This record gives sequence, C-alpha cells and structure tokens, in this order.
Amino acid sequence: MYATSREHVAAVTGRIVRAGPRLVAVGPVRFGASSHMARLVLAAMRHDPRIRAALNVRYNEELVRAFRRLGYTVVYVPREEEPVEVATREGASLPWALEEAVRRAGRVPDVIYDTGAHGREPMIRVLAPTAVLAVEKLLQAARTVAEPGGAG
Repeated sequence: MYATSREHVAAVTGRIVRAGPRLVAVGPVRFGASSHMARLVLAAMRHDPRIRAALNVRYNEELVRAFRRLGYTVVYVPREEEPVEVATREGASLPWALEEAVRRAGRVPDVIYDTGAHGREPMIRVLAPTAVLAVEKLLQAARTVAEPGGAG
C-alpha cells in the first residue's frame, strides 16, 4: 500500500543538527512529524511511486555543483515564480515546487533547490526511493565538496 496522507510519512521530529563532528536528530522519527516534507514526498509519488523519501538541507552552492558533477538530475525552481495563491496557502509551496521541477526535468529529479525568497530560506531537497538512498546521495555530494578541488 502507498502513502496517501502525511500520517503515512515518517520524519524526524524537529531537525537534524550538527553537534561537533556528528549529526544528531533533535527528536525521534515518527509518522506525521513533518507536514512539509510529507507533502513533497506525496507529490513526488504521484509522478513516480518509487520515490518514497526526501530530505531537506540548507542551500549551499558548492553542494548543488557537486550533485550536478555526480550526474544527478538537479532542478532549480525560482521561488519568485511561485504564484501568490500558492505562496499564501499553507502547505502549497513544496508540492508546487515539485510540480514545477517535474515540468522542467520531465520527471521527478534527484535534487530540487531554490535560493529563497522573502520570508523563505534557500533550501536543497534530495529525493530517492528510500531514506537511506537519499542520505547516500547527500553524503556522496558532501564528500565531493570536501575533496581537494571541491565541486568547482
């Protein structure tokens, strides 16, 4: 059975934060914990039922370049193109961004990013069939950035 509502999508309660060299979950994983990311995953599943996971990280230009260098499908969605009726309706932005990214790429991309807008922080979203694969994509890109010569 496929997820059909945010209560069917598991997420980390709160955020994952850096604690020295480690990443630490602020809270436990539970179903319905993130309505924003759940809406993104559900929208992606409508286009490709294999996409069952997403993660959201702070925007970093080098990281975006690394994803591209690794051959991932990366789509920029300009938040300033977001229609007012979407921007002002709670929970509509991420599904809109997913639809816009699919329109631009012709499929669900591996990575969707934006550089923010008034009241919206810039973000990178990584999509994959599983949470483990989403994290692996991110770690692969992060290692590329950390290599001598970086992602430039």
